[in-house]
Amino acid sequence: MSTEWQKTFDALQDVITILTPDLRILRANRAAHTTFGLSYGDLVDRYCYEVFHNRSLPCRHCPVHQPDKLHSPETGLVYQDRLGKTFEVTSSPVCDDDGQLLYLVHSARDVTQKLKDEAERNILSAAVRQTSESVVITDISGTIQYVNPSYGKITGYSQEELIGRHISFLNINPDSGALFEELLKRLKRGDVWQGQLVNEKKDGSHFTENVTIFPIVTGNSEITNFVAIKRDVTKEEQLQRQLQQAMKMEAIGTLAGGIAHDFNNILSAMIGYGQIAKSRLDEDNPLHEDIEQILLAGDRAANLVRQILTFSRRDTQENFHPLKLQYIIKETLKLLSSSLPTTIELHQSIDNDCPPILADPGQLHQVVMNLC
Repeated sequence: MSTEWQKTFDALQDVITILTPDLRILRANRAAHTTFGLSYGDLVDRYCYEVFHNRSLPCRHCPVHQPDKLHSPETGLVYQDRLGKTFEVTSSPVCDDDGQLLYLVHSARDVTQKLKDEAERNILSAAVRQTSESVVITDISGTIQYVNPSYGKITGYSQEELIGRHISFLNINPDSGALFEELLKRLKRGDVWQGQLVNEKKDGSHFTENVTIFPIVTGNSEITNFVAIKRDVTKEEQLQRQLQQAMKMEAIGTLAGGIAHDFNNILSAMIGYGQIAKSRLDEDNPLHEDIEQILLAGDRAANLVRQILTFSRRDTQENFHPLKLQYIIKETLKLLSSSLPTTIELHQSIDNDCPPILADPGQLHQVVMNLC
């Protein structure tokens, strides 16, 4: 073996060995000796299965040494127990002019870290695919390069329809171009952007999402991609609005109850003095009829106050007694008609001959109010 050939042989970083057909090592480069912690030359005349697996016999299921395939190149993964490493081994035959096998050239590359990295990437990829959060990856110009299935389910678009589009194309903001231009400037400076966006689905409906976008930075501080993590908060916003409306209605109910109590005290005095005045008049007195109308109006006002107090009542005790449902509905609609916008008309069709039922009038008031 020439000196130049030997230098080239030893310069290779992969483990290179030349073996006889019965797997005895004829030559081994410096990387092979270094990998197994041996002095230069100690691998010669040893068998590969002895070095790799500390065995006295060839491995029965060696991925690169099948008896019927010794005349063709073979590649496989071999795990080395003592080193705790996995090697990608390629066995290449060298034959004479007559096709007879002279020896085998083995090259082994340590792929332990590569396999570990691939396993981690596979786990990460599976997690991104299966997460309920939307994940969108773009290039530095904002062009979509990847979306996970969750984003497709939310928007109604397939992955093929989304990839290649600009990240802003779903946004309904009329100034979305300027918004995303400023967003990309911040991301290119290495900043993380967080905010809320209102987008349009494929079917034309709108949805709100909380978005966090951050840049992917390589080891040499170069930004190659942007990753957006998105969460659909449309239902949460609806629930928040409903909660705010409920709190507002509760406050209104409390206020109405307080006002109704004070108004009821005023009405009591007015009705009381009206009854006293009526009792002091003769039946044929012309003022008798006028005071009677005042008392009827006072009763209607007192009835309205009772409705307000019933509606604003917070206790949960049931107050069942016989009542006519049609009267409860009419009273509630009368109360509603004064509080609804003029653009809304109430049309009622109530059977006055309905028989009485046993119920809590306060709960019935609330049912009708909530339905309306």
